[in-house]
Order: sequence, then C-alpha cells, then structure tokens
Amino acid sequence: MKNCRFAFVMTLCLLLSACASTTDLANELYEAGDYDSAIRMYNKALKQDPENNEAKIGLFKTRKRWINAQLINVRKARLSQNFESAITLMQGIFTNQSQWDMSPDAAAFSTQRQEAEILSEYISRKIKQKINAHPIAANRMIKQHQRFYESPGRSLDLKKISQATYDSGVAQCKKLKDSAQGNFPFFTMFTNQYCNYWGVTSGHRDIAALTANAAFAFSSVSIKGNIDGIDSRSQALISSNVQKALEASPWFNPQSNRKIVAQLSGRFDQRHERRPTVIHEDYTVDIPYTAYESREESYQEPYNSLETVVDPKTGETSQKNVTRYRTQYRTVQAPVTKYRQEGRTQTISGHHYEQSLLLSGGLKLRLGRRQISVPINNQYNVSGLTHTARMPAIGIYPRPDKSVDPLPWLQSSLESNSTKLQTALNKEWVNRYCPNSFDNSSMVSFINSVYKCNASPLAKIDEEINNWFRNRHGLNFATLLDEVEKGSDFSKRIASH
Repeated sequence: MKNCRFAFVMTLCLLLSACASTTDLANELYEAGDYDSAIRMYNKALKQDPENNEAKIGLFKTRKRWINAQLINVRKARLSQNFESAITLMQGIFTNQSQWDMSPDAAAFSTQRQEAEILSEYISRKIKQKINAHPIAANRMIKQHQRFYESPGRSLDLKKISQATYDSGVAQCKKLKDSAQGNFPFFTMFTNQYCNYWGVTSGHRDIAALTANAAFAFSSVSIKGNIDGIDSRSQALISSNVQKALEASPWFNPQSNRKIVAQLSGRFDQRHERRPTVIHEDYTVDIPYTAYESREESYQEPYNSLETVVDPKTGETSQKNVTRYRTQYRTVQAPVTKYRQEGRTQTISGHHYEQSLLLSGGLKLRLGRRQISVPINNQYNVSGLTHTARMPAIGIYPRPDKSVDPLPWLQSSLESNSTKLQTALNKEWVNRYCPNSFDNSSMVSFINSVYKCNASPLAKIDEEINNWFRNRHGLNFATLLDEVEKGSDFSKRIASH
C-alpha cells in the first residue's frame, strides 16, 4: 500500500510540474510577443490540466493581444497597397474570433470595422469586374467575404452587388437554356445545375431521363454462363457484384431498358489433404560439466626476522627471532561449473496438410459494338505440419494448420474482382468519351463533351479545359462544379441584409 501511495504522489508531482513548466513557458512567450506560440503552449497546458486557471487567464489575454497585433499587420499591409495580404490576414482574424467566440475590445473594434470597410470597397470593385461575365465566380467571392460587410453602410452595398450578381446569373441561365437545343444531354445537365444555383427551374428533365435511350445507358446486367465448381450462393454473389459495379459506373441509368450482356466462364478448383504423420521437433538441453580455470590468489607467507629488544629494568639490548608474514600471489586451478548445449529430438504425433485453391476465368461484357474483358483470377497455396502438443519446458508449442475456409476465400476473391470490373468500366468510358483534345468551336458541344467525359472518376481534366472554363466562368472546371454543388445561398443572404 505504501508503494502504491508513493507512486501516485510521484505521478501527481510530475504532472503538476509539467503543467507549471508549460504555463511558465507560455507566459514567457507572451511577454516576448510571440502570441501564436504562446497560444499553443497555453492550449497544451489546458490539455494537461483543464482546471489550470492561470493558463485560462493567460490564453484569454493572449488571444486579445493576438487580435490587436494582427489588426496592426492588416493596416500595415493595406497602407502599403498589399490589399490581398490584408484581406487574408483579416479573414484569419474573423476565423479565430468565431472559433474563440471572442470580439475585439473597444479600440480594436473601431480599427477592425474601419479596416474591414476599406477592404470591402476593394473587394466590391473586384466583384463588380466579374458580375457581368462571371456571375458564379462573383458570387463565390461574395460568400467568401461576407464578414467584411457587417457595418450598416457596407451591408447595403453587399445587398446591391448580390442583387446585381443574381440578375447577371439569371440572365446567363436564360442564355444557356436558349442554347440547350438538340441532343446534348450533358450540356442540359450543366444548364440544370447552373440555373438551380440561382434558384431558377430549368424546365429540363434530369440526366437519367435525358439519356435513358442513349447508347451508353444500361440499367442492369444479364449474365450468361457460370464458373464451374462454385455453389449457387457464390454464383448469385457474382451477379450482385457485377450489378453493383455497373451502378458505380457512368454507364448506369436506372431509367434505361437496356441490359449489358455478360459472358461468364471459368472454374474453381480446391484441394485439401491432411494425413497423419510423425513430427520430429528439435530442441536443446543444457548439460552441466566441471571445468578448471586459472586464477590468481593471495596468501600470507611466514618468514623469520631479528628484532632488537630492550630490557626495561637494565636497559640492555638483545636480538630476538620474530616470525613475520608477507603477502604473496600464486596461480591456482579452480573448478567451475559450465554448461554445453546438446540437441534432442521429441517425437510428436501430428498431421501433414496441403491446400490449393485456384479461381480462374473471366467476364466479357458487350457495351454496344465493343467488348471489355475482366479476368477473374486468384490462388492460394499452403502446406506444412500441424500438431497440438504443448511442452513449454523444452520450448515446444502447437503448430497451427494454416489452411483457410474455401467459401470466405472465394467470396473475398469475387469481391476483389468486382472492383476490377468497376475500374474497367470507368476506363472504357474514358477511352470512348475523353478524347485527347476537345473541340471547343461550339460552347454547347464542348461543355457536353467535357461533362460527359467527367462522368467517370478516372477522367483527367487538363489545363486547356480549365483555361476555357476560367475564360467563360472565371473558375476552373473542378471549382465551378464544387461551387454549383454548394449552391449560391443568395436568398438567405438577401433576407439577412
């Protein structure tokens, strides 16, 4: 019990010492003006001890100082005409104020509002340059910089440029709708997304309805053939996996009446042998024996010496023989017990096992006039000795049988080949619908081709395509898609201002 109490006290002392040292270091960083590092150390101290009041007070104080210091940096950047840097710094202030649930003090509040208003004027000018030609890019900028428009005067400006951006977006939507003629379903999908971004119903059907009868649309897979040697459950698993692979590919259209015809062939062979055998387990034992080692030892050697003796009564002296001793050293042979290892063999009754699992075959799918082939291959081979003997004294323990259950192995192999099929379907889509160079002479056909290509996750959008979308929409292709999916939040913003 005493030892337990001592360990607890020592652990507590170490923890308190660590907290104190971390807080002390944070205090020193604060005094040195390194507020970022001080904040990190205060947070570390509070992680060690959430009730550390000194760290709590220090963190609050440091965050206030950090905001004040960053506002000074914002003003310096803005006065040097480095508006982009000033905006980035101010956005960092806004982000941390939200995370910390903290507002600047009175003096800093005035500075923050003043700088935000000046920067918002710069932001408004940049947004207005994009409104007519690139309304989505303009709206993206508005969403990213709303905190700069929190003062009453700037809030009104935000409402005006938001309305102008919305009007431009709706006008662009109308132009796209008027252009959506002919058999360009992916351009129509783009138009739907673009118009929905502005809260405008495009009036067009969704992409599944538009492409239900297209040559690249399939709703299911019809499998002919089988893999010899597998059970009905595994056969059904193949059908299920193939359907899942189709549904995860751009070829899938639930409204289509067309089926992919797939030819399945192959076989599953398994062999597992187990026969009794005698296993010889080798081990070693330590055999003691006596050896002699040379070593040096000391001993006391006697010798005679004459010693002068004084008679205390007469004062006469005489010589007397005295035996004395001196230390001498000699080498002796001392017996030592040593051990040598000798091999032994323990005979154990066990089994020799061999297992071989071989899945071989393939799946051929016809997609229109072309066919893709996906191999279905896997194998597992293992052999060895197994026994259940346990003799810890001589280091012998059971040997496990490393054979596997064939059914889970087979099902896992089929799942793996389903992933291969999904990849093959996506690659085939890219091969067919992603040319090395897109014809951009027509906006409608260009967007239709790019969107069609991008239906596969393996599609790669090159810089030429990104430049086209930057010129037309002010954003690269991926950013435009991301922005459209997030939505404009226009109605919410207008209502709040």
